Amino acid sequence: MRQTQVTFQDYATTWLASQTTDMSTIDAIDQRFRLHIFPHIGHRPMSAFLPAHIRAWVRLLQDAGLAPSYQRVIFANVSAVFGAAVDDGVIHRNPCRAGSVRPPRRDERKLKPWSRERVLAIREALPQPYRKVVDIGAGCGLRQGEIFGLAVDEVDFLAGTVHVVRQLKVVRSQLVFAPPKGGKLRDVPLPDSVAFALAEHITQKPPLALTLP
Repeated sequence: MRQTQVTFQDYATTWLASQTTDMSTIDAIDQRFRLHIFPHIGHRPMSAFLPAHIRAWVRLLQDAGLAPSYQRVIFANVSAVFGAAVDDGVIHRNPCRAGSVRPPRRDERKLKPWSRERVLAIREALPQPYRKVVDIGAGCGLRQGEIFGLAVDEVDFLAGTVHVVRQLKVVRSQLVFAPPKGGKLRDVPLPDSVAFALAEHITQKPPLALTLP
């Protein structure tokens, strides 16, 4: 197949297969391609793209009611494919960077923390064994995967510190251990209330010994 006839889907599939990032990220990009990109622009040859095609596609994303932040991620994935194609000499310009193409707007809404009353209501609505998840999330600011991947060895009760060194995530329907998001290992303060909750949980549900790969 001549380079001029390579479709976006053909090139993007090859591009994705060459990525060296973690598998969960690759799976997420693949899902965006299949759901929001290939059905609309996947059939078009790379050399036939005009800024007008990208503008029309961006409007489709907006009309689909997707969150602005998610639209921007999808747009960034498409722009990365075109950028690689420029580097490979398949096309001369990245149509996503044309002056007439406006990336999806940023979501300007500010994050609003839950009130204490709402946190407690959510906690009380959960089955007893899972209420400690709310304690750790609200008290230490850990993400869901970091809470699920927390080991007793990373909880320093004497120093009042939690060492965040891993998370539990789903990759292709399998649970796997991985570094925290962005590889950001960190120490966070351990409030007394959370320490008591964890100590109680450890007493009721003794930690299991696992060998990490």
